[in-house]
Amino acid sequence: MASPGPVDPASVAMQEFISLRAEIGTRTASQNGVINIAVVAVGAIGGFAFGSNNVNPLVLLILVPLVVATGLQWLDHAHSIYKIGTYIRVELWPRVHGKFGKSIVSYEEFVLLDQPRWRERSVLVIPFLILFIGPGAVGLVYVAIRASNALTWLAWSAEVFVMLYFISMWVSFLREALRSDVVADRDST
Repeated sequence: MASPGPVDPASVAMQEFISLRAEIGTRTASQNGVINIAVVAVGAIGGFAFGSNNVNPLVLLILVPLVVATGLQWLDHAHSIYKIGTYIRVELWPRVHGKFGKSIVSYEEFVLLDQPRWRERSVLVIPFLILFIGPGAVGLVYVAIRASNALTWLAWSAEVFVMLYFISMWVSFLREALRSDVVADRDST
């Protein structure tokens, strides 16, 4: 049986790039779905809790598990997208540059030409605060103001612990995404 001949590393890299970009697209669509679920559920719970004077404020404690569950799913997708993008930039793109020279500029390089990388990644802060951390924090504050018995305080305390864990996961992801970018892209390869 004859051997298939030499394999072009740039072609292999481009096929891998196409596959990884498709995964980024799929994960981005999933993130949008998670955001939609969170917005609708927070709106419904908030409307129910604040729309009637007869509703027990404990209803707002539902917000914490909701925002934590959806927020962790969103973070999982964001983390995977970040890792895929870093792999493309640090591992795949240098192979393409090796074949064709530095004259080929990737979209990511073009976008980042006039701005620091921290600015691009900082979009992970305000939207995440508004969509995931804010509703849980508002619910916890509202319940703390209205708490009247030990069971309410016990539930509230457990949810504060869950919320703090969630925030620590988010901060951990932010630190990774905003750090010196894979040791300055492995010292610019």
